Amino acid sequence: MNNKRLTRREFLIALAGVSAGVGLAACAPLASPVTQVPATQVPGTQMPPAQATAIRVPATATVVARKRGGTLIYGTTFAMQNTAPYPRSGNSAPMRATLFNYLVGVDDKRRPAPELTESWTLSQDRLTETFKLKQGVKFHSGREFTADDAKWNIEYAQDPKSLAQAGTQLAGIKVVAKDKYTLELNYPNPVPQIYSLLLDVPIIDPQSDISKAVGGTGPFKFDSLKPGDEFRMVRNEQYWQPGKPLLDAVVVKIIPDQSSLLVNLESGAVHVMPGVPLNQVKRIQSGAETTAQVYSGPGCLNYLVNCADAPFNDKRVRQAMSLAVDRQRFSDTQLYGLTPPTYIVWPRISPIWDASLDTGEFNLDKAKALLESAGLGKGFETTIHVSSPVPEISTFTQVFQADLAKIGVKANIVMVEANEWLALIAGSKFPGMLAHSYAGANLDPAMLFSTHPFNPERNAPRFQSDQYKQVVVAAQKEPDFDKRISMYRDITKLIKDECSILPLTARVDSFGARKSVQGFRMAILVDPAPDFSDASLS
Repeated sequence: MNNKRLTRREFLIALAGVSAGVGLAACAPLASPVTQVPATQVPGTQMPPAQATAIRVPATATVVARKRGGTLIYGTTFAMQNTAPYPRSGNSAPMRATLFNYLVGVDDKRRPAPELTESWTLSQDRLTETFKLKQGVKFHSGREFTADDAKWNIEYAQDPKSLAQAGTQLAGIKVVAKDKYTLELNYPNPVPQIYSLLLDVPIIDPQSDISKAVGGTGPFKFDSLKPGDEFRMVRNEQYWQPGKPLLDAVVVKIIPDQSSLLVNLESGAVHVMPGVPLNQVKRIQSGAETTAQVYSGPGCLNYLVNCADAPFNDKRVRQAMSLAVDRQRFSDTQLYGLTPPTYIVWPRISPIWDASLDTGEFNLDKAKALLESAGLGKGFETTIHVSSPVPEISTFTQVFQADLAKIGVKANIVMVEANEWLALIAGSKFPGMLAHSYAGANLDPAMLFSTHPFNPERNAPRFQSDQYKQVVVAAQKEPDFDKRISMYRDITKLIKDECSILPLTARVDSFGARKSVQGFRMAILVDPAPDFSDASLS
């Protein structure tokens, strides 16, 4: 196939479904103390009130004495070319929880919690929400953060030119600065995922140079950038959280080759790196001077199935494909047993995940019987598209191909370039099946159904169902969070039965660090990002 260059709009639509996030429950910081924060009551919320006031994952390790000062070197393969926080990607990840804060964060149970807000209230009709902002928070320039700045940031994200992925879902929301410390959002319809959307809107200083020297309210501030080589951030002495940060500076060092980056970690040239190859995790964990953590990402690795064209317009054929996928083998061989197989679309970190629903089997005999019932006892021929952004599935698809052959299905594997792969997803143009990965399943469940694989109006698998549309809309309108959980689990059963998407495992990511690093963690955002606010060097 010929490569197709994506438009910005097509790229962002696709990226919403396949965004490569860094986000298993082992997101606790390295050797960081436990901090108890008083509960904050948040009247009128659609989720239970949080018991903490920060987006950082609470620590679980033993309290240790830590010193102030030093420069941490963070190595990455992503070539940072500017300081623009949008679009959200690996390029902007190092700054998203470092230079910036957010109006709303989440606690360790992924419930909304105040960050640059003190509290918020939601009207009875769920169409007006009022946020009271923290007072005395300053931008890196020294200027005070106010409701006018919060208003500008949401409107900036709404502007398609910003390339903010949350912009489409924020469209139509009217933003009003009622006074210096009061912000009002007026919704055209209930937006239960607003708190998750706000986790995708870093608070930028509108008066800063966004692309060359962006400012924020975060624990570190911009110092210098050598595009494609090095990005330096220094301590914000005016940071609003007392005692933070501990480090003098964080330097992001760009090392394009992953194997070279790993060598730099082991030699001590870098202190922290994301994306330790999964086949190297145990070795790095057992190193004399290194450690590694594995954690669940915000979605699942999966196959998409084209539901519009024969033979996959017959649900029985799609169900046969699900029975023919050896998920346990995928987990063992491609993810080294670091995460279990899954049969539903939610990772275990999601509030919707339910062990009683996450069951299934690999059974070629049952798959064959389903094909026979669909009139395909002699089999058929199909295509599976794979690409470099999902290397684990691309490799495993040869195993899947061999198993399909046992039930009479000839699957032709087609490898395409990443750009074409994104175009196939964005345009819902792939025939047969496609290896895939999605994000958006780690926070409010409504977020998932705005992504391209799951949108009930137009989705990548071309799955159409009036029942699906009705239940998704009903769940979004339900004000009671516990009832919404129940409704989304019913939707989960429907998706599992229809087999338009075949989940394999949760996405898995990792980071490696020198044992001298303490307090580093991943901040819980739409795509989790490195958090240096409590990090130190022993």
